[in-house]
Amino acid sequence: MAQQQIVKRYRWDDMPKENVTEMLDRRLITGDRMMLAHVYLKKGAIVPKHSHENEQLTYILEGALRFWIGEDESETIDVRAGEVLHIPSNVWTNGRERAINPHKRVYFF
Repeated sequence: MAQQQIVKRYRWDDMPKENVTEMLDRRLITGDRMMLAHVYLKKGAIVPKHSHENEQLTYILEGALRFWIGEDESETIDVRAGEVLHIPSNVWTNGRERAINPHKRVYFF
């Protein structure tokens, strides 16, 4: 017998905000094969360099964010409110992902 698929609705304001560091909070929605995250960074917050197996879309809702791209961090991209950054699978990002302004963003994995 096939496993029943369940459809679920979420409301961001009803979800708990996880305090990751004093400079970073987040809310996560996870499925079987993807994740959606609201990430809140204070100005000057730094996220360590990392990569993901899956591609990533980052949508900046408020403020601005600077990304350092590549293992050698040779490329920088500033992404501002209303802009989306597509990061292909296994690309190193965020050698120092500095919040230019306090901001809120949504990640799609």
